[in-house]
Amino acid sequence: MYPRQAPETSEPATSSSILAHPGPYRAACPEPIPAPDRRPGLPPATLISAMALPHPSPPTTPPSSPRRAVFLDRDDTLIHCRSVTPDGDLGDPELVRLTDGAAEACAALTKAGYALIVVSNQGGVARGRYTEREVGAVNARVNELLGGVIERFYYCPFHPRGIVPAYTREHPWRKPAPGMPLAAAQAMDLDLARSWMIGDAERDIEAGHGAGCRAVRIGGAGVESSAECVAPDLAHAARIILREPDRS
Repeated sequence: MYPRQAPETSEPATSSSILAHPGPYRAACPEPIPAPDRRPGLPPATLISAMALPHPSPPTTPPSSPRRAVFLDRDDTLIHCRSVTPDGDLGDPELVRLTDGAAEACAALTKAGYALIVVSNQGGVARGRYTEREVGAVNARVNELLGGVIERFYYCPFHPRGIVPAYTREHPWRKPAPGMPLAAAQAMDLDLARSWMIGDAERDIEAGHGAGCRAVRIGGAGVESSAECVAPDLAHAARIILREPDRS
């Protein structure tokens, strides 16, 4: 773990109302997200887009107490992105490669009782680089490589500087706003104060802090961040979380 350095300047926190959770079983997307192929025994993850219409979740039996979660950025945290697609828009599942130690880190966090939830900005949809169907295909491939441990994928296809009119706007789910973690907490009965965010960009850290989580920033020595800790990769980030005392 590297010692944390406070940033010289920080962006003002994004303030916006949070979109009502769309529920995991209905979405109004331009194209339907295909059911991912998976090996027998692997539970399907729920793919939830900010494009989905508000829809109540089906009744479930609540757990005895709220669960802890680790919210994971996807690109350049779980999988290689900029080394594969220099513009940062990855929409081809054939290009998915896990970062070193990602599978082992996710397995260890799951074993420790954390729910694993991916929260990612997918502005490539707004930029016309790929569709929501392709976001779903990439997410399905990620979870296949991880052994099916991701419970839900939340993503935001909107960007204010897009070229696809339906997606060209700001949205409360787009990081650094905390909309995705807050929506997940409401839908899954999560204890955000006992949860963590891991990401390679400061917008991930801001989203985690905005939702009330602690955070680990992925980065090299000397990186400036408001995160509680900085780690060189996801494997080290998981070790930090596992050794930190739980908040009561």
